[in-house]
Amino acid sequence: MTVCKREREPGVVEVGLGREVVVYRKAIEENFRFLKQCTRLDQLLVTSLALPLCGGYLAPVCELHIGDSALISLFSRWRLENSFAYPSQFTVTDEGTASWLRSKLLDVPDRLLFLVLDHLGKPIGHLGLANCLNDDCEVEIDNVVRGEKQASPGIMSEAMQVLLNWTEEIIGPKSIFLRVFDDNNRAIRFYRRVGFQEDQKLPLRKHVEGECVSYRPIDRSEE
Repeated sequence: MTVCKREREPGVVEVGLGREVVVYRKAIEENFRFLKQCTRLDQLLVTSLALPLCGGYLAPVCELHIGDSALISLFSRWRLENSFAYPSQFTVTDEGTASWLRSKLLDVPDRLLFLVLDHLGKPIGHLGLANCLNDDCEVEIDNVVRGEKQASPGIMSEAMQVLLNWTEEIIGPKSIFLRVFDDNNRAIRFYRRVGFQEDQKLPLRKHVEGECVSYRPIDRSEE
């Protein structure tokens, strides 16, 4: 697995330990909580991020979506179709997806997911942020999936750039990173186009627990 990183632009004040970390963590907690608490469509429209070139927008996944069975089924289908890109692979069901939406996303203070919607409001994919509450002030790009492969050319690139701009402006991390399998050349090329560079390689070990198969970085103490 390759870790790719996008560093803060030169000239921007560096985030360090102390009060700056407190400000960074507060930005994560307050903004993520605000975006995920929406329960009405009008609230969601106000908090969405515009994609001016493609005419679509990024809509934060929030309390409004928890009872949306059609969206949950769509998430399940996308997970099945893109399982090769996930570090963990397991049996996907709508019930399991709904549980994941609650326990692994909405109830996690430093995780946020955006739906990528086209100009008609049709879901095209999703992407998000994770593992943000740390003293290194680093944000991880997470759950990047283009669910509808042939729709809206260029929308995922614009969505990623808008998300990066929002993250740097509102959250102010020192760096943004992501993890991608070494053989996923298409994804690596995509990330390079939006400013990421390869930072380090992480050797992986396969773990099997019941029906779940996961690939985790090797702990050096195990070698």
